[in-house]
Amino acid sequence: MRAGWINTIPRTGRALRIDWFQNVVSIGNDVDLDIKTGAVVEEDHWLSEIMGASRGIHQRLIYDLGWLVIASTVAMTIVMLLGTLLGLPRLANTLSGWHKTMAWFLLPLLLLSPITSLFMAAGISFSSPSSERSPPLPLREAVRVVAASHDLSTIEWLRQRGQRQLVRISDGSSQTTYTITSDGLKPTGTNWPRAFHEGTFWGVWGGVINVILSFAFLGLLGTGFVIWLRRKLKPRRRVRGPAMPTPKAALKGAALKS
Repeated sequence: MRAGWINTIPRTGRALRIDWFQNVVSIGNDVDLDIKTGAVVEEDHWLSEIMGASRGIHQRLIYDLGWLVIASTVAMTIVMLLGTLLGLPRLANTLSGWHKTMAWFLLPLLLLSPITSLFMAAGISFSSPSSERSPPLPLREAVRVVAASHDLSTIEWLRQRGQRQLVRISDGSSQTTYTITSDGLKPTGTNWPRAFHEGTFWGVWGGVINVILSFAFLGLLGTGFVIWLRRKLKPRRRVRGPAMPTPKAALKGAALKS
């Protein structure tokens, strides 16, 4: 990857993100530069817009409703745990059988997704924070520090978090976050909830597990909705009481008793 675009980075920039769908480096929310030529890109690629919108929906429902995302995640976790009280699944080739089997056998992994997202929202990482502290470098200089030890094509993002300037590097199968200092890059502690949530905890296999879980969630949502819909549309049977005897049968019964 060419590094010529480094010289085009504005000195006032504080963060950058590389979009590999259209080979563009985004400087904050203001400037998009072509990686190869350094020219300003005016329009976003349609796939980048879809991915950006999907991320916004996933995190805050677009309208800055992050609290609602957290509340619904808590509710989903509670519903999943309550589902275990319905009894053990029966292995049957029916819609209900597949629904219960998926839920029971994948339950630990299915719970991992909402629980890790709640840890992320609460800022819990289960790792000791890095003690490295360094005044943030100008963005252009920070990128040069990264380029001294890593191929710039491995950058996912570079931004400032609190008093630390961080960069996330991907080697194709896993991601590592470093603190940028004037002496070079220093590894930070692994954010385990994020690693499990994003599927980067086990290289490529972590991503495969996340794909399987995504299809499992869709399967549970689809089968659960169909089961619910069948019950709602099923005609209710009227409960009939004991039949009233006819007058003739009543007279006959009275005669037999006498």
